[in-house]
Amino acid sequence: MKHASTWIAGAILCAALSGCVTVTGSVQNYMDDMIYSAKCVGANDTEACKVKAKEDFDNSQQGRNANSALQASSSDSPDICRIIETTGPPDVDTAYIRAMKMFHFTTHEELDSRQRYKKGIVNPHFKHVRTPGVMYDLWDFIDIPGFSGTRPTAGLQLSKLGSKGTSLEVKYCLGNNDPVVSNQGFWDAADKAFRSLVM
Repeated sequence: MKHASTWIAGAILCAALSGCVTVTGSVQNYMDDMIYSAKCVGANDTEACKVKAKEDFDNSQQGRNANSALQASSSDSPDICRIIETTGPPDVDTAYIRAMKMFHFTTHEELDSRQRYKKGIVNPHFKHVRTPGVMYDLWDFIDIPGFSGTRPTAGLQLSKLGSKGTSLEVKYCLGNNDPVVSNQGFWDAADKAFRSLVM
């Protein structure tokens, strides 16, 4: 009787507040028992039926939550990225000039102009560090030859390698919802273009 009066009082309060969002504690247990009792009317072993019904419900909820988590992770998952590390004979300044011409990395001057006059989109991870003859460290939206309109982000490091040559490290990424992300031709073209900087 105590549970029934608690449930009725809760129902009246819910009606007064135009709807309830959550029910907890003994009221929830009482409501669950009522639902499972109704489901198990006519069963030979009512208690066993209620236990089984609750297990089935819990399992279906876990499955639904797992599917929701899977869907969320596939749509909200991080970017799809590739990493290349290679070396080659051109000096580091030549590799940098090639990178600027091929991928159109933004300079600090262009960044200032965009922010001041055009209010253009700027990569929040923008980086353009130049130490001529030694190292270049860049991070920006870039262009990939042959894929206009697709602008992956790329972090490119070019470093002087001994007395001759350049070491290249790049990580370039596309959002997992980008229509080009499943196009192997894009990844092949980008890979070839980056490697050409030090060939």
